[in-house]
Amino acid sequence: MVACPDINLAVDQVRDIYRRSHKWLHEWNPYIERLGNDIEKSKAELLADLPRFWNWILQHKIGIGGHIFLGLLKDPTDNQVRIISAESLN
Repeated sequence: MVACPDINLAVDQVRDIYRRSHKWLHEWNPYIERLGNDIEKSKAELLADLPRFWNWILQHKIGIGGHIFLGLLKDPTDNQVRIISAESLN
């Protein structure tokens, strides 16, 4: 769901953002030379990607073991985060 088409991201753009930001999900080890050398570049990329992604995504759905969770990242009533869960009947 994209509220404003002018801020829409193409699939390749989302993949690029994921690839750049995925490394931040792991512990950053500054003693590994290639990581230490790239931290400023990676930090700049992350800070540039965050607003683009945040403005674009409104909700996220995930299914885990028969349970479905819908995360409303910006509830239209008050812009708060809401999590709604449901259970599969099959």
